[in-house]
Amino acid sequence: MVDDTSIEWDIELIPDEDNLFLRIHSNLLRFDFDFTKKKVPINVFRVHKVGMSVNWSKYSTPQKTLLEAREPEKNGVIEMNTGKLRDIPPLDVIHAPNTENRAHSNVINIPEKEPKKIKVRYNLSEISEWIILPKTNLKK
Repeated sequence: MVDDTSIEWDIELIPDEDNLFLRIHSNLLRFDFDFTKKKVPINVFRVHKVGMSVNWSKYSTPQKTLLEAREPEKNGVIEMNTGKLRDIPPLDVIHAPNTENRAHSNVINIPEKEPKKIKVRYNLSEISEWIILPKTNLKK
């Protein structure tokens, strides 16, 4: 059996045709969130350290992405196309694998200040689709 924890993965170029998965905790969704419309709220697009952490579909699935959460039952997963993401200036996505997750990637260049930040988040919402909805009650 191979121990994946000692492997250093090569950084690859993510093709525009591939998809990205983003895990969303139910705490980011309001209690009146309408799942029937399947709309992704703009506040879920957040920068953590280097960028917005996503998984590349070449090495992951929505289910694998969900199971990486501490509380999978309180999370959902959305999907977005890499090419459509890159069509939103100034965004880009870079492969950033780590020993635990070969699929790990970062969406970079998300603006920090309004109103550019809101516009980019809105555009991300427009290209995103729920693949797995959270199963738990939303915050009130």
